[in-house]
Amino acid sequence: FEGDDLAEVAKGQNLEIKTTDFFERRGPHKDVSSRARSKFGTAAFKLSPREISDVEDFGDGYYILQLLEKMPEKVDEFENVKKKVQRELVKKRQEEKAGEDARTFLDAVREGKTMAEECKAFELEVKTTDFFKRKDYSLPEIGYEREITETAFTLSEDNKFPEEPIKGRKGFYVIAFKERKTPGTEEFDKEKESTKKRLL
Repeated sequence: FEGDDLAEVAKGQNLEIKTTDFFERRGPHKDVSSRARSKFGTAAFKLSPREISDVEDFGDGYYILQLLEKMPEKVDEFENVKKKVQRELVKKRQEEKAGEDARTFLDAVREGKTMAEECKAFELEVKTTDFFKRKDYSLPEIGYEREITETAFTLSEDNKFPEEPIKGRKGFYVIAFKERKTPGTEEFDKEKESTKKRLL
């Protein structure tokens, strides 16, 4: 850390220096791993020009940063971001509409219509999963959706539908309780030793 030029210090230690291009607060897209990117960006934005950081651990190794130059924030010209804005607006509107449709669908089935009837109205298909356990967050036909599993285990024969549609990674879900199965003693005996070890 002698002096204020990291490149000069590195040269004396036979170390390679990497210089990034300008980047936003979320970190550079090149020269830094995706795992370290956001921590790198946060640390860099705390530095003043020419300031050298402490040794930073970003999860994939150690870094020492020196800020060479800071570009003032600016609002991009609309023409430059027009397509991006359009894409984001369309996505937002689609999400809002999907949420409204899911709410309408759920209200209809809560009032007595069948899932099959409502699916026809929305040109959808009813899908039924196989049985899954309370800690199974990756579901057949759906994928990883923790909230679906947790909500499913609050439902019962007397309370078949959740209060709200579930917003998942791929869209909105309306789920319904179909059947609950209690594990048999044979299954319990199979898993007894491993469960016991896990609890211990």
